Amino acid sequence: MQKTQLEAIAQAVCKRQERYQRHTYLFDQLVQLLVQGQPVAPELLASRLHRNLDEVRSILQAHPEMEYDEQGNLVGSGLTLVPTAHQLQVEQRTLFAWCAFDTLTNPVELHLSAQVTSRCPVTGSSIHLTVTPEQVLGLEPAESQVSLVVDVAGGCRHNVREDVCNYGHFFASREAAFRWQAAHH
Repeated sequence: MQKTQLEAIAQAVCKRQERYQRHTYLFDQLVQLLVQGQPVAPELLASRLHRNLDEVRSILQAHPEMEYDEQGNLVGSGLTLVPTAHQLQVEQRTLFAWCAFDTLTNPVELHLSAQVTSRCPVTGSSIHLTVTPEQVLGLEPAESQVSLVVDVAGGCRHNVREDVCNYGHFFASREAAFRWQAAHH
């Protein structure tokens, strides 16, 4: 892929995050806390942000995709403690991601390395890779592909998980990716 294409994709993804109002200090801090592998109390998040708890709760309530445990603690926001098809091993912790793309970006944003295991939704085969802040290593199978929703329809800007993440997968091959795309258009 040419650098200009990669830059265009990166810019489109940043714009998408801004539309969903997820490119904020609050979400950055939340992921920093979730990577520790424990639920995050809204009170702790408010304290870290030096903001009023009601203000933080109001922001969080505007995001229906957020995951909570029975005690009202946050357990998921892109990076999640709830099992999904996309598993990350970070240090000694097992975490999960809402989509394949999150497994590629979270290690970079968090300045950590992660061993990623995912499952192709077409073939059911496992996909393994290591993501560091600098690169992707050991991709197996080597011909694996990743899907990425770069932009969404105008009316689909309420729940990033439903609109974007549910379509973000690793595929065992280009053929598997094409088969999935044909079945979901």
